Amino acid sequence: MAAALFSGFFFSSCRATAPSARPDKGPSIEEHFPGYKPKTTPDTVFDFRPQLGDRVAKLPPAALESLPGLLDELVRHKALALKNPGEWQEGMIPLGGDPQEYNPSDEELLVGELGDRIGQVVAAEKAEAVQRVLSAAGFKETAIEYGRILFRHVDVLGSGRFFYATSPVNVVIQIKIP
Repeated sequence: MAAALFSGFFFSSCRATAPSARPDKGPSIEEHFPGYKPKTTPDTVFDFRPQLGDRVAKLPPAALESLPGLLDELVRHKALALKNPGEWQEGMIPLGGDPQEYNPSDEELLVGELGDRIGQVVAAEKAEAVQRVLSAAGFKETAIEYGRILFRHVDVLGSGRFFYATSPVNVVIQIKIP
């Protein structure tokens, strides 16, 4: 439906669909929209909510020595996210949205970022090293649970690029105990 509203051109997650690529069917996408540049990088929290950049930059980095700090921040932000959850809103279907779109709170977005960083560390490091750092910091958990937010974008030619988020998807990171 949205494709028909915009001269037959609809972009979603960097894929273009056009009614036909034959020259006898009219101008190409480049001729029709000369300034269009597709997004070629993954969609992130920075795309969805750029004003969170300063807060995300202050989070501990995804590094083994930062694991205790990441976990402390995760616990803190999970508690804040419970007090301030996101909400469902009516979506903008002509702009590539679903009938209902989730608008996560800043705290939910930070929980997702922290959890992803923890997951990166656990995946990249040896189990013994992770366990050693966590034990030294007094952590006894064998599983870390958080809500991950996924992002997508839609390019509606003539209207712009629009970013959307999922509701939190439950992720469990298992800590292997050697």
